[in-house]
Amino acid sequence: EEIEIAHQLALTPQSRSIAPYNLGNVLQAVDLFHNTFFIVIYDPEEDTFIAYYSRNHKWVASVAKLINSFKILANSLRLMFPERFKSEKEFAIAISSGDYPAVSMIECIRHDKLPCVSEELNVAPIFHFGSVFTENIVPSMIAMPMPQGNHLSCYH
Repeated sequence: EEIEIAHQLALTPQSRSIAPYNLGNVLQAVDLFHNTFFIVIYDPEEDTFIAYYSRNHKWVASVAKLINSFKILANSLRLMFPERFKSEKEFAIAISSGDYPAVSMIECIRHDKLPCVSEELNVAPIFHFGSVFTENIVPSMIAMPMPQGNHLSCYH
């Protein structure tokens, strides 16, 4: 069911299909970032969303934008997919936020060795709240609204 949610959340002009993914595919995305990245898991037993931030990532000021994006996303999912939350299935989504994606592959970008992440890895969709690269640096990254009130609230 996470694939259905991922398809409907994607607000990108690009027409692309989203391959089925699992928690392992979501975890692969962690090492692509050095900060402002959450793994969001829905826990049906507690009927709550939990955001996980890697201990290996720096805690920077822009994490506030990530937290705001997480809160809006959790509320939006409940509004857009109320039937999904009557289910007993958990799901996971990767999100990042900030003025630009805080990816860890700077050398790849500097030397224009695109894409920096092989599509063969089958990394889960990463919903980035903010500006994204115009080049295909991370093929599974999906542009979402900017993480500020007058943009993000329109999505909600």
